[in-house]
Amino acid sequence: MIAQKYKMGIMAILMVAACSFMYCFHVFLGAGSVVSHVFYVPIVLACIWWKRKGLIVAVASSAFLTISHIVLRPDVATADDYFRAAMFLIIGFIVAALSEHIAKDQDLLRAANQQLTASEQQLRASNQQLQASEQQLRAANQQLDASNQQLRASEEELRKVNHDLEDRVKELHCLYGLSQLIERPGTTVEEILQGLAELIPTAWEYSEITAARIILENRRFETANFRKTAWLQSAHIKVHGKKAGTIEVCYLQERPPMDEGPFLKEERELLDLLAKRLGHTVERIRDEEELKAAHQQLIASEQQLKASNQQLRANEQQLQAANQQLQATEQQLKAANQQLEADIAERKRMETALRESEQLFRLIVETAFDGINICEFDPDTNKRRLVSCNDHYVKMSGYTREQLVNAENLNDLVVQHPSKAAMTTPGDWIVDGTSSTGMTSWKRPDGKENIYEWSAISVKKGDKFQIIGVDRDITERKKTEERLRDYRRRLRELASELVLAEEHLRRRIARDLHDDVGQELLSVKMRLAELRKGRASAKRTAALEGILKSVDRTIQNTRSLLFDLSPPVLYELGFEPAVEWLTEKLQADHGIATVFEDDGQAKPLTDDLRIGLFRALRELLVNIVKHAQAKNVKVSARRDGPNIRVEVQDDGVGFDVEKTQVPGDLSNGFGLFDIRERLHHFDGSFQIESKPGQGTRVTLLAPLK
Repeated sequence: MIAQKYKMGIMAILMVAACSFMYCFHVFLGAGSVVSHVFYVPIVLACIWWKRKGLIVAVASSAFLTISHIVLRPDVATADDYFRAAMFLIIGFIVAALSEHIAKDQDLLRAANQQLTASEQQLRASNQQLQASEQQLRAANQQLDASNQQLRASEEELRKVNHDLEDRVKELHCLYGLSQLIERPGTTVEEILQGLAELIPTAWEYSEITAARIILENRRFETANFRKTAWLQSAHIKVHGKKAGTIEVCYLQERPPMDEGPFLKEERELLDLLAKRLGHTVERIRDEEELKAAHQQLIASEQQLKASNQQLRANEQQLQAANQQLQATEQQLKAANQQLEADIAERKRMETALRESEQLFRLIVETAFDGINICEFDPDTNKRRLVSCNDHYVKMSGYTREQLVNAENLNDLVVQHPSKAAMTTPGDWIVDGTSSTGMTSWKRPDGKENIYEWSAISVKKGDKFQIIGVDRDITERKKTEERLRDYRRRLRELASELVLAEEHLRRRIARDLHDDVGQELLSVKMRLAELRKGRASAKRTAALEGILKSVDRTIQNTRSLLFDLSPPVLYELGFEPAVEWLTEKLQADHGIATVFEDDGQAKPLTDDLRIGLFRALRELLVNIVKHAQAKNVKVSARRDGPNIRVEVQDDGVGFDVEKTQVPGDLSNGFGLFDIRERLHHFDGSFQIESKPGQGTRVTLLAPLK
């Protein structure tokens, strides 16, 4: 037996050694998870020697471990560290209870030894009781070992779940800012690009010296501190499968080399994902603008498209509900792991709840309208084998479930859609462990070829990868989009023919007025002048003078009407001289100071576009006279790359663009709505900038011939 003072000394030495050992590993080596197990030695000895009083050592060890993580390494302190501190108390309580139980058994053994002389039978009973106690001790030790093994397995599973959740949180955090810009109502492409350029530096490691620039179709959006340096990272923006611009990120100062120059591999993945998302956003915004410009004949098709979008949103909501259910299940699993040692019955109940949640999740997957599948991918052979899928995925493919499961390589049944031909092989993004989207079409056994939009994410399992994918049938949507593009092309052709036919009619009417009505009026004027020269009474002479003045006014009005119907200067001299004549006429007729500016560059226009721009400009000037109450007007025409840019600016009363409706003015053939629609037919644009009391600026942009 060890004396009490030696026990106290040994315990003091063990505690000092364990604390020093833990402190050295925390401060100098940065470790903590495995080294903390050294405290089990003094805890177990203290609980064996002093029973429940030994729990003081367990409490002190738990407090030291918790304080050391909070004070020495707060940056890496996790729930696992505090869980191990709680385990000190649990192990100490178990050992103390076992020690007390053993002590009681020893007391019983001493009593049995004292009664040895009284009865041999009592000795045998005592021996049997001692053996039973030893068996209970072994069972308790075995139960303790089993509990430790279950605890380690639970900790390992919890670390894996936490790692997966951290990856998802990082991806959502990087894309959250861009999603806010895209989903903000009324946001233009320019605002999205400028906002993204200012958002990108905050996602890089050295944000204080990071600058970004986005180039999209000769338009630049950059941060205030942008300048091109040697430490550059860029990604291409593709719109409809073609390169439309780039995203450039650069460090303004040199930094240590990482995975790609001074940049991390995760930053490259984020940059590529932003470029891809931006390309999809530009495609979506442009498609929406084209859909808004479609004719009333497309209303039925638009309703079908809206119904399809509502169904897609419903599917997305179901997937979100399934994800929320899965997250709730993971939280229940964490709670079950934390309470594993405290209450085994509670753990069984939580496992039952987990199984029910998994059954509910499988039910949601099986009833989803999208095809959901899990495949196994071998990076060495580039073969993809189906592991599991829902019934809708089997129905979409046209094959039986046995054919899909028994297929040696699922890629042999799928062909790459032409719009995604620029993508690399499937192994690129799978091996990188990232998510990806795209479009594919099935080689169905019935001869049909349906187009599917897919999204997938890969998870590494040993030397292979598991791919979790969601496929959505977009065949009807693609057909609808093709019909919309065909209708839009036909509408543009009809609009162009209508403009030319209308202008030809105007020129014919003007020519008829000039040749017939004009000549007749001149003839009448000459005859009246001859009558006035003859002898006539004063009353008759006065009547003839009045008739001559009326004929003169009619001739002047006819000439003005001829110029309004078809101004000769537009056909004989061109667009710029016609605009200059129009501004001079505005100043002469209404007394508004008007200035016309031309950059002097050649601006070749088609006949229908020249006529359309001239009429739009005349309609804008008429609106200024009627509504603006302006004193000064400035009209400019300049060449802007492959386009012509015409601007009309006045200093009138202005108006609120957001609240003002712009219907078509069908009475005179041109309203602001008509101007916008006709410019869209020419692939042009129409923009109004105005505020109450600050005048108005109108910009017309159209492609040159």
